[in-house]
This record gives sequence, structure tokens and C-alpha cells, in this order.
Amino acid sequence: MSTVISLLLLVLLAGIVYLLYREYRRSRSSRRPLYTEALMDLLDGRKDDALAKLKETVNADSENVDAYLRLAQLLMELGEAERAGRIYQMLAVRRNLSARDEQKVLLALAHEHLRANRVNRAISLLEQVSERDPRDTAGRELLLFVYLQTERWDEVKALLKDLVRLQKDKHRAALYLTESGARLFAKEPETAAGYFNQALDLDGKSVPALIYAGDALYAQDKMPEAVARWKQVLGIHPDLSFMVRERIEKAFYESGKYEEIVKIYEDLIARTPDDANLYVPLARIYAKKGDAARAQSVLGRIPAKAQDDPQVQLLKVELHLGLSDTGAALKELAQVEARLGTQAFRCQRCGHSVAGEFTWHCPQCATWESFQLERRPQN
Repeated sequence: MSTVISLLLLVLLAGIVYLLYREYRRSRSSRRPLYTEALMDLLDGRKDDALAKLKETVNADSENVDAYLRLAQLLMELGEAERAGRIYQMLAVRRNLSARDEQKVLLALAHEHLRANRVNRAISLLEQVSERDPRDTAGRELLLFVYLQTERWDEVKALLKDLVRLQKDKHRAALYLTESGARLFAKEPETAAGYFNQALDLDGKSVPALIYAGDALYAQDKMPEAVARWKQVLGIHPDLSFMVRERIEKAFYESGKYEEIVKIYEDLIARTPDDANLYVPLARIYAKKGDAARAQSVLGRIPAKAQDDPQVQLLKVELHLGLSDTGAALKELAQVEARLGTQAFRCQRCGHSVAGEFTWHCPQCATWESFQLERRPQN
């Protein structure tokens, strides 16, 4: 009897052990690798959690080059450039890296040299990256940016031809050509104009290419052709009309075609009625013609939420002064003081801010099409 009980107890114990072991295996298999969790934290914006997990990852696996690179990039974003630089330097002297990982390290180290303004060292590394991989675009793209910054025009022309051939994304290739043409325009306008046209052959809807192609035509006294290019921007991206409105206005004013400007603004307002920036220049046109009543009527059509926009209020001040209504002008001016700001554009990748003219290429991190409009409050 005791033997039977002992056997039953053994079977029961074995079953318990098996269940515990199965649960342990299940928990181990369901847990994500630490590096995967770090990547998910990065995607979700949990930088502190990602930083801790990336450190654990490289401590546990010193061969994970991607983890090191992401760790260095995260440290850069957190303002710890020196620590990030040490990681890049450590990776650069390794001798057991695969060719793919070595390319990644060289590219990251080039970024670090540029950050520290060691331009020649960055160029040397980027040229190595390009020579080692005949299909590389990332290294060549950054190298083009550096050549443009340092005005090495012969190198720009040679590299640009190679890069456009390699880049499968036609929109991006058009940006290379447009950026190069814009930088070269003052020195070689004909070459630059050729780049703009080549960009439009690749991407007929490239806004920067259309704008600069229009500028090139305008410089050649081909006003109708220039205006036609700028009008294309209005048709493709009415939300970017602020980039060509002044150009079109200037062209039409020079030719005396005021009514053409009015038609353009009325059409844009019909398509994007919430854009307060369209009403103001239209009202200014009427104000310049001496029709203050029509100008005020246009401002009255602005959506209520935009009525307190500083530029709207400033124009109201001008109109009141034109009608000798000083009291109303002072009232509007008092409201402007608290709200007035300057227009600026901020890079969504590195946070670099540029006041004034819109740019397609961040001068700090070399990212393309990363800027968004913001209002910078006045101190």
C-alpha cells in the first residue's frame, strides 16, 4: 500500500515539475529580445527606457554594431555628444567588422566629424564609403551636401551625375539637382538652369525645382514662362503658396496685370478658405489701389479663428490710419503687441530653427524636407 502511495506521489510531483517547466519555457519564448524592446521604446518615444536597454544590449553582446550605433545616436539626441563620439571611435578601430557594418560605422563617424566641424576628415571617410560600395547612396548623398557647403563645384558636378544615376527615388534625385543648381546659380546660371530642368524631367511635381526653374526663367526676362512655373506650384500644393506669391505679385506688378493677381488669390481662397495668409495680400492689393473699403471687406471674410493673427491686425491698423481713424488703429495695435512673432522654420529631425526663407535641406543634420512652419514669439 505504501508503495502505491509513493508511486502516486512521484507521478504527481513529476506532473507539477512538468507544468512549472512548461510555464517557464512559455514565459521565456513570449518575452521579446532586449534589443527588440529597445527599438520599440525608440519608436514610441520612450528614450530613457531605450537608453537603458541599449546599454544592457551592448554589455551582453559587444558584437551588436547596430545597437552601438543606435545608442550613440540616442546619446547625441540627448546632448551627450562626447560619449557618442567615443562609441564611434571605438567602433572605427575594430578589425572584425563585416563590410556592411564597417560602412555603417564610417558613415556615422563622418556625421560625428561634421558635427565637430572636422570637414576634411568627414570628406575623407565619405569618399572611402563611396569607393567601397559602388551602389551606395547614403554616403554619396552626405558627401554631396558637404561638397555643396564647401563650394567644391567640380566635385559636385562629378558626384551629382553618379548619385542621380544610382538614386531610384526620382523625387529625391530631383532634390539633389535642385539643391545643387540653387547653390551654383550665382556662379553658373546656365548650368543651374539645366539642373532645374533635369530635376523636372525626373519629377514634374517637384516644388523646389518648379520654384527655382521659374527664378531662372525670370532672370532671363522670360516672365510668362516663369509665372507659369510658379503657378504650377499653386496647382500642386496650394498650401505652399506662400513660397511663390511674392514672386508672382512682383512679376504681375511689373507688367501692370493687377487683376491677374486678384484672380489668383480669389482662386486660392476658394480652394483653401482657412488660410488667413491668402486674404492679407489680396487686401493689400486693394489698399494699394486706394480701395480701402474693398480691402476691409476682404479682411472681414477671414475665418474668425484667424482674425487675431498679427499680420491681419497690422493691415487693419494701416487701413484705419488711411481712413484717419486713429482710435481704431491704436486699438488694433495694442492687440498686436502681445501676439506678434516672427516666422521661422524648424527641422523635425534635429530641431534646428531657421528664421526667414524656407529651406529644403537642413544645414545642421543634412535631412531633406524636414522643415515645418512655426511662429517664434517675440521677446
